[in-house]
Amino acid sequence: MFPKVEDAEYVLFDVTADSWPIHPNDQWRLYRSLVDEEGFGVLAAKDGYLLLRRGLPDADRLPDEFYSFARRQDPEMPYAAVIEFGGDLRLLGFGLTEDAGATSLTTYWQALHSVDEDYRIYPFFFDEAGRIVEDTTLRPMTTAIWYPTSLWKPGETVWMQTLPWDVGADFRVGLGVVEGDDWTQMEKRLPVTIVSSTLRAYPLDEGTAVLLAEVRAGKIVRE
Repeated sequence: MFPKVEDAEYVLFDVTADSWPIHPNDQWRLYRSLVDEEGFGVLAAKDGYLLLRRGLPDADRLPDEFYSFARRQDPEMPYAAVIEFGGDLRLLGFGLTEDAGATSLTTYWQALHSVDEDYRIYPFFFDEAGRIVEDTTLRPMTTAIWYPTSLWKPGETVWMQTLPWDVGADFRVGLGVVEGDDWTQMEKRLPVTIVSSTLRAYPLDEGTAVLLAEVRAGKIVRE
């Protein structure tokens, strides 16, 4: 039973869906251990599906078509929001989805040029007092793990979504980008430039983050 591989000849990954009960980071680490240490190689990979076969030790590269799961052509974004981060990344828009009391944030991005850095894109939910009630520290986004910013192609639209979680009916949605993994290092955050937004957006934390949306009683505040 996966994640126990034992003497299996093939292992199939689907990174397009929630990997529960396996943590997304553990899924990634298992894939790397199979390729780096167990003699598995990439037999086929496309649109977020990855088939490994034992005995292909030199086939460790993911083809470009694997990453199509994170790319969107002409996406329908519920809320347009053109916001630039440090001249490297641009947010195009976002949406909020609620299902059975759990909320997830979907964001759409572009790289403004070829980026060498694997930035951490940091969406967070916070309350009226500014207390963060949920972020991606314990539940990282799948796209962030498998398709880091250093692989993005300028001009393509990249889709990212947080794992659903109960954040209540009253919350605010913040967003930032940081170099490295530690969001608390404000000097590592990319400065925010708000170009336009269909909702009321304004900078947070001395211009190192942005408020995307406010939700009250489960509904978006539009003014």
